[in-house]
Amino acid sequence: MKAIHQPKPAIRLTLVIAVLALLAIPTTSAQAPKRFVAQLGGASYAIAATDTLVCAGVGPNLAVFSAESTELNLLGSVYLGDIVRGLTIDGNLVYVAASGQGLRIVSLANPAAPLVIGGRDELGSVLAVAVANDYAYVGNENGTVHVLDVHDPVKPVWTDSVATPGQALDIETANSYAFVADGRSGLYILRNALNQKWFAVRTFRAPVHNTRLQCACNAEALTINN
Repeated sequence: MKAIHQPKPAIRLTLVIAVLALLAIPTTSAQAPKRFVAQLGGASYAIAATDTLVCAGVGPNLAVFSAESTELNLLGSVYLGDIVRGLTIDGNLVYVAASGQGLRIVSLANPAAPLVIGGRDELGSVLAVAVANDYAYVGNENGTVHVLDVHDPVKPVWTDSVATPGQALDIETANSYAFVADGRSGLYILRNALNQKWFAVRTFRAPVHNTRLQCACNAEALTINN
């Protein structure tokens, strides 16, 4: 009578693991629907700060950090749907240029849970934003600068648009002027007329690629020749 050979212990263990692995794989019908809920990390193109907070674009997120310590401590973040290309802080609000998602207005009333309270998504692929006197100046990649009334940040109201020949990569305001870094088209200076219409008053083309502006000047005394 032939002896029956039992599988070695190592082989039995391997078989058991393989069977359990197969049982653990859910069938297609049992899988829960997948949806994108958050993302952290990615390219960073924009940052702004106050005495207590630092806001930065991290990929498609607005990240809020504490500025009151030597370590950069993340307090909270909010997903905005597209790459953050520009931002500015006004009081406890952050105005964010969120690329294809347009303008997003985020409340920092609770920095640990920043909250989107308003915005406009029909402004094109937005690259830059500036805020002054309850008006937001939003520049897109086609060179259009949109002017929005943000007295009520929950419902920003479009008031005007000005076309420039380049890409509105950055915007700063001073007095009744808006200064636009228009990429390879140079610097464009927009002025608000008495009838609240904006128009280009001067341009300056330099042999450099304008991407960022720091404005601290008396715009009324500014003279630039083409």
